[in-house]
Amino acid sequence: VRGCSLDPGDAGFGEARITISSILALEEDTILVGRTDGSLCWLQIGSEYLATFTSQLAAKESSNNTISVSRELQREDGASVPMPREDVSAPRADMTNQKFNILAQLPPASPSAIIDMVVLGDEETAMLFTLSDSASESIQQYQIREDGPVSSSSVSVSLPEGSSKIQAIRGLRNQNLLSVDETGLMNVWGVNAGGTSLQSVLQVPLEDDDMVLSYDVDSDFIYVGTALGYVMIFAVDQVVNLQGKQWPEPLKTITAFINAGVSAVSAAGDGVMGRGRSTPTIGLITGSTVGEIKQWELLPRGTDAVEYWPKMPSQKMPGKAHLLKDVRAQEAPVVALRAVQEGVVLSATPNQLATWDGTSGEILCTMEGMEFLNNQASCLVLSEHLLVTNGMKQYICIHDYSIDPDLNVKDMIVPMDDGDG
Repeated sequence: VRGCSLDPGDAGFGEARITISSILALEEDTILVGRTDGSLCWLQIGSEYLATFTSQLAAKESSNNTISVSRELQREDGASVPMPREDVSAPRADMTNQKFNILAQLPPASPSAIIDMVVLGDEETAMLFTLSDSASESIQQYQIREDGPVSSSSVSVSLPEGSSKIQAIRGLRNQNLLSVDETGLMNVWGVNAGGTSLQSVLQVPLEDDDMVLSYDVDSDFIYVGTALGYVMIFAVDQVVNLQGKQWPEPLKTITAFINAGVSAVSAAGDGVMGRGRSTPTIGLITGSTVGEIKQWELLPRGTDAVEYWPKMPSQKMPGKAHLLKDVRAQEAPVVALRAVQEGVVLSATPNQLATWDGTSGEILCTMEGMEFLNNQASCLVLSEHLLVTNGMKQYICIHDYSIDPDLNVKDMIVPMDDGDG
């Protein structure tokens, strides 16, 4: 694991005041970083072992010919640790000797942690949407421009009256913004060059004692996980074509867990059961509030119906395990899931990252000691050997699988100060 540190400030007693709360991939070597103070950084991924950025005073000329002074994150070259080239196997040509670099940074639009981000639109009309952990004005909209990574101003996206805490935001076919709150209120906005407008307000049909814990989307379906263990599946076509306030019925409801909630759900791309058939299948992964992980196959029946497999625990899927189980696992909620590549699944609990063999259901490796703030885990797969996560306070963690596993880096490691960097 290598990476970089963004100045955490000082909360006293050696604790970091500002930590990494969300990460979004833009290109293979650039990411957007959201922090717990509401600030944003556009970061270029480097090939170094460790880079350090500290908050320093910087003077800039304003549009009215005045000078303004503010604090910005600037690189401390003397505190960086290079990765010797002879110790890296199969280095990427485009990142050889590339340094970690902040391309742009924005001050907080609101003093709350950024917990999710989405980019929608094409190159000329690209918009960034951020979700913050606040009660009001939780969704901010930024314009991404050619002459600069992100504009310096933001616009609040107005939420309908009665909205509760939003779990996450997602894009629907690159033209609609979707949010779902814990009460099942599903908001759909249209996004175009003229701005963002509320298109419909939908209510997920929940039982009286149920609530939404998680959701995800792919190009065809929306998957909503609930506290009573259900996954409700809605068609994207159905949702984006509705106007006003509606109560849509799910195409299918899966009882994923009997005595636990669905704390994480992830669309997992093409399934294995549809290979060689005229109708492909879709992969789905669910994680529970007590640490269980299950894989499923969805079988679409046209545009308005879908079935799932297995329907019973005794039923099998060819080339895929239904249950991923580690006998050493504690009953901690699964907070993030990703299908990393064919047959490999990544999961996160509040203090652990784990990689699974999706074919056998066995755990491959774990990384202990993570600390995901409020169970918000960002796990990005940038390439076949680069995984980027938060979970280590002010550090952006690059899990680099191109590094020789026998590399001895004890002479390169510097103490990771949780104070002022």
